[in-house]
Amino acid sequence: MYIDPLVIEDMVRTSVDAVKLIDTDALIDQALDLNQQIDKVDVDELKVQAKAAIKAADVEKMKAQTKEIAKANADVAKAQAKASADVAKQSMDVEAIRRQADEMRDRLWELKDFSFDYQDRGPDFRISSRGPENSAYERGEGAIQRRQYEQAVTLFDQAISQKSARADGALYWKAFAQWKLGRTQEALAAIADLRKSYAQSHYLNDARVLEENVRKSSGQAISTDASDDEIKLLAISGIQNSDPDRAIPLLDNVLKASNSPQVKRRALFVLAQNDRPAAHQLLMTYAKGGGNPDLQIDAIRYLGDRKQQTTGTELQDIYNSTQDIDVRRAVLDAFGTSGNKGALVRVFANDSSADLRRIALGNLGRGSLMTPQELFQLYQKEENQDLRMTMVRQLGSMDAVTELQQVIKTEKVPAVRQQAIRSLGNMKPDRTGQALTDLYAAETDRDTRKAIISALGNQNNAEGLVTIARKETGDLKVEIVRRIAELAPKNKVAMDFLMEQVK
Repeated sequence: MYIDPLVIEDMVRTSVDAVKLIDTDALIDQALDLNQQIDKVDVDELKVQAKAAIKAADVEKMKAQTKEIAKANADVAKAQAKASADVAKQSMDVEAIRRQADEMRDRLWELKDFSFDYQDRGPDFRISSRGPENSAYERGEGAIQRRQYEQAVTLFDQAISQKSARADGALYWKAFAQWKLGRTQEALAAIADLRKSYAQSHYLNDARVLEENVRKSSGQAISTDASDDEIKLLAISGIQNSDPDRAIPLLDNVLKASNSPQVKRRALFVLAQNDRPAAHQLLMTYAKGGGNPDLQIDAIRYLGDRKQQTTGTELQDIYNSTQDIDVRRAVLDAFGTSGNKGALVRVFANDSSADLRRIALGNLGRGSLMTPQELFQLYQKEENQDLRMTMVRQLGSMDAVTELQQVIKTEKVPAVRQQAIRSLGNMKPDRTGQALTDLYAAETDRDTRKAIISALGNQNNAEGLVTIARKETGDLKVEIVRRIAELAPKNKVAMDFLMEQVK
């Protein structure tokens, strides 16, 4: 079963954006302003004035006052309704939205053959799948974020038993969850297992700090109140606003301490907003793997956002220093975010991994860093059929008519040629309709002809379909006429052709 990653990404992004759009302070201010407006409307005074007007037999004044009363009552009702709506928004459960998004992600992992990569750049929400084999690990992280520690232990046990690429991280976070539950001996056993089974793990430094905290806790369950973490990070953010230099070591302490993934990522986000050279160096430390691997991916992507502070050389050094595909993927995304076209082209031209080359190509396309002519030059040198197919799709998204026509003329692989034809069919008929019609007349391959029929049909190009139908026979003509019949109710050319067939 295949699920379009972009569809899922849009669904999750909608949930994320809903959270970000909630400005509680602004809503409270609006509600207070509306209440003040209501208080200013003195309805009783208006009624007294109306009665006085009646007694004075001032009919015109009475009518005016009556209208004013009605308007005032309507304004009050309107203001009350708006105030109620704003208060309802104010009381919206933001955590519930986050939980729904997490549950959506967890449900998706239950489906087979599902994999996508999405990184939200905000401080609180993160989805970054590295493939179905790591689903238990990432679902475990989500459970910790929701403070569902029992569920987290179960999920991390799955990741450990599957010997996933993140099994060492699963042991660390399993110990963290057990510590939060007050299960001291189990947490210490998980840390010991991590040291024994993964002697080179990047989680060992964090595990050392966690072990000290576990021994100090003496079997007592640790507070799971989210407000404690929130207050700590709000305080540091406030300090950063007034004294950025002082905030840097405080954030470093949060990153080194035994905190949840969510708290550490938010601390890293705050650090990334600090424009001091010392903050950049600390972010570089984590991007190079100075912390645990979860933070490394985030740190690299934040470096990509810091276009003024981060150099291409720094990112390239990180890329060259590792063979970890997740780290390299993050660097490629950072190259795309920072607009480093040269680095992406070098990776695409020289890297041996087709997956990484595809990621580099995607960043070149999404960032509009490459012209159709430049992309076509790469296409002409490319031997990997899957990558050629991807490049043709990108040419289609660029509306590169000339380059797609060149692909159709020179490409030897039918599937790639047919993709180019479909890309032309996604454009308006006044741009590519005649080219498709001419191509049909010169084409002998049956499947390619069917692709052209489909492309003309997508354009609702009745004129083109009628032209090729007049010279076609057999079942291909049947297919063309079927397409024309679909257009006939709203197209005179199609209707006239069908009438000819009837006569």
